[in-house]
Amino acid sequence: MRLGIVTTRQVDFAEHAVLLLALGLDFRRAQIFQIQNEVNANDKLFVKREFFARPENCPLPKHPEKVYLKHKNENGISRCFLKKDDETSDVLVGRIGSLSDETYENAIADLKEDNPVIGDKVSGGDAIFEIPVRRPLSNLVANGYVLLGDSACMTIPIIGSGIGSGLKAAKMLADAVTSADKEPFSKKNLYRYQLKFMREIGGKHAAIELVKNKLLSSRGNEIDDLVKSGVMEGLASVVSGGSAKRLVKSFLALFFKYFSLWKTL
Repeated sequence: MRLGIVTTRQVDFAEHAVLLLALGLDFRRAQIFQIQNEVNANDKLFVKREFFARPENCPLPKHPEKVYLKHKNENGISRCFLKKDDETSDVLVGRIGSLSDETYENAIADLKEDNPVIGDKVSGGDAIFEIPVRRPLSNLVANGYVLLGDSACMTIPIIGSGIGSGLKAAKMLADAVTSADKEPFSKKNLYRYQLKFMREIGGKHAAIELVKNKLLSSRGNEIDDLVKSGVMEGLASVVSGGSAKRLVKSFLALFFKYFSLWKTL
């Protein structure tokens, strides 16, 4: 869902603000907004999720939560999580760019072979959802207009989770609007919200996007190098709200390693 706040004049919020909800990005098309209108398909994760019953007499797995990077050598992820009730498997398949029925069924078949806890389907799988997996848009505000949440690409680029950053952004926006002395919905004032978000969250998401792009272009040994380099630990730290310094340091170290090897060829 896309969220925009539009005012007819730059005056009292309660009297003139109109809340607009839309499923598309139509409101960005006005050139005066100067906001990116579309998100490239290659910056979206197409996801389908289903729940399966654990078969009777099926033993509990040693690893109840499994995530598969580049599952079946395809750009995306798959996962199988046995829920806390130990009776239901939460299975997700996501692919960058598109997710065909054939790709999904092949992924499910492969997951079932590796995860006996996936039994008969219980629910889900009725729709494919599109989740932006890129850094936030570079411009989020205009006079009387604001983007936040998925419409602003505030999801974590590598996993697509975004409710946490969206709620934090909403608090930043509220603070910017309620603390303004005048013209709370002017672009100048709303930019305070954008600046705070980019400094505290957006920059971290940009660093995560670098790792995501590297993962998508990596093969066998390169993925092993990523894991051994400390990049994944740094990534986990950022995703959980920590600093991006460790992630960037590990990523740059890996980059210079590849560069040094290239120079010797």
